[in-house]
Amino acid sequence: MLQRNAFDRKTLIVADRGFESYNLTAHLLEKPNTDFLIRVKQSRSAMREVAKLSMLELDCDISFSICTTQKKTGKENQNYVFLQVPKKSKPGSTTRRGRWDFGNYYPMRF
Repeated sequence: MLQRNAFDRKTLIVADRGFESYNLTAHLLEKPNTDFLIRVKQSRSAMREVAKLSMLELDCDISFSICTTQKKTGKENQNYVFLQVPKKSKPGSTTRRGRWDFGNYYPMRF
């Protein structure tokens, strides 16, 4: 949906639980004129940085780095998430585990 639409006006994308992923979040951050609201489970299976938040109403910035390799690049900052991506993964892969369309290091802030 994001690839085939050029949002000329400000647009709010709303998604329910089960749609949260680092890949989708990165695509939404890269798309101009879009804001997003995604419900995320507050459990260990959720995005790690969101699971750390308290169960109170809040408005805060979250920033961390996504690393897909075990190399030192990008890990100087201890606030990173290692995302295991299969070696033969292609951008836009249809398998849930293989979906990462960005490079080995991606700074994420939302």
